[in-house]
Amino acid sequence: MGIDERTRARFVAGDPLRAIAALGVLFGHTFSYALIATGHPELIGQAVPGIDWLQWPVQAGPQLVYLFFALSGYLIGRPFIRAFVDGTHYPSPVRYVKHRILRIVPAYWVVLTICLIVIALPAKPLGPILEAYFFLLDWYQSPIEGALPQAWTLRVEMRFYLLLPIVAAIAVWIAGKAGPRLGRTARCWIVIVLAAAWGVGCSFITDGDGAFVSGGGLIYTAFAFAPGLILAAVELLPLRKGLLENRVAAYVAALGVLFAASLWLYPWWTILYTSALEFQIRQMILLTLIFGGLLFWQWSGRKTWKVLDNPVLRWTGSRSYGIYLLHLLILSQIFDEFAQGDGYKRTFAVLLPVTLILTGLAAEVLYRLVEKPALSLKDVPVRKWFRKERSP
Repeated sequence: MGIDERTRARFVAGDPLRAIAALGVLFGHTFSYALIATGHPELIGQAVPGIDWLQWPVQAGPQLVYLFFALSGYLIGRPFIRAFVDGTHYPSPVRYVKHRILRIVPAYWVVLTICLIVIALPAKPLGPILEAYFFLLDWYQSPIEGALPQAWTLRVEMRFYLLLPIVAAIAVWIAGKAGPRLGRTARCWIVIVLAAAWGVGCSFITDGDGAFVSGGGLIYTAFAFAPGLILAAVELLPLRKGLLENRVAAYVAALGVLFAASLWLYPWWTILYTSALEFQIRQMILLTLIFGGLLFWQWSGRKTWKVLDNPVLRWTGSRSYGIYLLHLLILSQIFDEFAQGDGYKRTFAVLLPVTLILTGLAAEVLYRLVEKPALSLKDVPVRKWFRKERSP
């Protein structure tokens, strides 16, 4: 697969990774609600006695949200990095903003409105509500945090969406001034080095504090966006055809994926694991291995593994945004009904399949009634969004 093919090919594992991220977050949050339902809220985020091997996937589940950030770094960053490296047309700002709004805002506004109506909160002040609708709210310990707490990630994503084209425009302008003196490969390495420095540097600046506990924004999650940006630049490197076709290289990349995934689910190797700072650097490395291995496998011309590229994960991936937005709303309404005394394991065993089914159904409705109609407007000029087509 040549450079042109690599840089224009769809990332086949993208939707499956979205599915895994959404299901992992749902898995971890469902266990938290099982603890609440059985009177053990103090165990959330702690070592829970009596669950054995389940301890690790329960803890890893919410952290899979970092897959969303890495995917954004790669998929959203690709056209801007290509414009810097190859000098291709800079993406249209109007088209870019329109696509981001249609992808994120309609479904978010619908679910946020439902949550504010359905979920009982001590107070619902107008100021924080308006901030929430426009992605300005710091959800951490806000008056309406209980309405849609996972929306902190959307606040971070929107800041990334706004910052990326600005930084890219400056980089493209500098590259234009440098001209041919700054070669194509050199530009790739500039992106790789700067993205890695941004991810690691922000982790040092924040001393490893995460947005989970600090309410922080983009600077606290740079380590998760950076791998996607790095790989969007690696994709443009003139890799030798022999390397891409080499079976050993492809299988080493696959082993890297399995190695990283296993460490994420169970820390059998505790290197870079003793502090919050080391943990973020570890996560950055694991994300790079997972995405890099899957991308290299695709670049080599091989088909994505069936364990990822299958109808179930493709469907789940296409509905992952709705699953992510809706699962806590559903859990908040049903968790008390499924409490099995003080047995949080039994409660979890019953609550998980019910939550999966209800969330899947609700996500399908959201996709068909809100997400799909909104996305159908991507290629329609903004001035025609609210006009009905006249019949001839």
